[in-house]
Amino acid sequence: MLAIHSKAFVATNKVAATDSGVTAGTITEWMKDPIFREKIQDTQRDLLTIAQDKFRSYAMIAVETTANIMINSNNDKLKLNAAKFFLDTI
Repeated sequence: MLAIHSKAFVATNKVAATDSGVTAGTITEWMKDPIFREKIQDTQRDLLTIAQDKFRSYAMIAVETTANIMINSNNDKLKLNAAKFFLDTI
Protein backbone atom coordinates (compact mmCIF):
# COMPACT_ATOMS: atom_id res chain seq x y z
CA MET A 1 0.00 0.00 0.00
CA LEU A 2 1.42 3.35 -1.07
CA ALA A 3 0.30 5.09 2.12
CA ILE A 4 2.39 2.74 4.26
CA HIS A 5 5.53 3.36 2.21
CA SER A 6 4.91 7.10 2.13
CA LYS A 7 4.25 7.29 5.86
CA ALA A 8 7.39 5.23 6.52
CA PHE A 9 9.44 7.84 4.65
CA VAL A 10 7.82 11.05 5.90
CA ALA A 11 6.66 12.29 9.26
CA THR A 12 3.58 14.27 8.31
CA ASN A 13 0.17 12.88 7.47
CA LYS A 14 -0.33 15.70 4.95
CA VAL A 15 2.67 14.68 2.81
CA ALA A 16 1.83 10.98 3.11
CA ALA A 17 -1.75 11.75 2.08
CA THR A 18 -0.66 13.77 -0.95
CA ASP A 19 1.74 11.01 -2.00
CA SER A 20 -0.97 8.39 -1.55
CA GLY A 21 -3.88 10.23 -3.15
CA VAL A 22 -5.97 10.34 0.03
CA THR A 23 -6.76 13.04 2.56
CA ALA A 24 -4.71 13.77 5.66
CA GLY A 25 -7.80 12.83 7.66
CA THR A 26 -7.75 9.39 6.08
CA ILE A 27 -4.13 8.91 7.10
CA THR A 28 -5.01 10.09 10.60
CA GLU A 29 -7.79 7.50 10.78
CA TRP A 30 -5.54 4.75 9.43
CA MET A 31 -2.92 5.67 12.04
CA LYS A 32 -5.42 4.65 14.73
CA ASP A 33 -5.26 1.08 13.39
CA PRO A 34 -2.51 -0.88 15.19
CA ILE A 35 -2.00 -3.14 12.16
CA PHE A 36 -1.42 -0.12 9.90
CA ARG A 37 1.08 1.34 12.39
CA GLU A 38 2.81 -2.04 12.66
CA LYS A 39 3.15 -2.23 8.88
CA ILE A 40 4.71 1.25 8.87
CA GLN A 41 7.19 0.17 11.54
CA ASP A 42 7.99 -3.01 9.59
CA THR A 43 8.60 -0.93 6.47
CA GLN A 44 10.82 1.48 8.41
CA ARG A 45 12.86 -1.45 9.76
CA ASP A 46 13.20 -2.86 6.24
CA LEU A 47 14.35 0.52 4.92
CA LEU A 48 16.88 0.82 7.73
CA THR A 49 18.24 -2.66 6.98
CA ILE A 50 18.59 -1.78 3.29
CA ALA A 51 20.39 1.46 4.17
CA GLN A 52 22.72 -0.34 6.60
CA ASP A 53 23.56 -3.00 4.02
CA LYS A 54 24.30 -0.33 1.41
CA PHE A 55 26.47 1.57 3.90
CA ARG A 56 28.45 -1.60 4.68
CA SER A 57 28.95 -2.24 0.99
CA TYR A 58 30.22 1.29 0.34
CA ALA A 59 32.39 1.16 3.44
CA MET A 60 34.13 -1.93 2.05
CA ILE A 61 34.68 -0.16 -1.27
CA ALA A 62 36.18 2.80 0.60
CA VAL A 63 38.52 0.52 2.54
CA GLU A 64 39.56 -1.29 -0.63
CA THR A 65 40.13 2.01 -2.44
CA THR A 66 42.25 3.37 0.41
CA ALA A 67 44.24 0.14 0.59
CA ASN A 68 44.75 0.17 -3.16
CA ILE A 69 46.14 3.71 -2.99
CA MET A 70 48.46 2.76 -0.11
CA ILE A 71 49.79 -0.26 -1.97
CA ASN A 72 49.82 0.80 -5.60
CA SER A 73 50.31 4.56 -5.74
CA ASN A 74 53.61 5.90 -7.04
CA ASN A 75 53.03 9.13 -5.12
CA ASP A 76 54.55 8.81 -1.61
CA LYS A 77 52.53 11.74 -0.26
CA LEU A 78 49.29 10.16 -1.50
CA LYS A 79 50.32 6.80 0.00
CA LEU A 80 51.08 8.47 3.32
CA ASN A 81 47.77 10.36 3.32
CA ALA A 82 45.87 7.16 2.53
CA ALA A 83 47.66 5.31 5.34
CA LYS A 84 47.04 8.17 7.77
CA PHE A 85 43.38 8.32 6.80
CA PHE A 86 43.07 4.57 7.30
CA LEU A 87 44.73 4.65 10.72
CA ASP A 88 42.72 7.67 11.83
CA THR A 89 39.45 5.89 11.05
CA ILE A 90 40.10 2.59 12.80
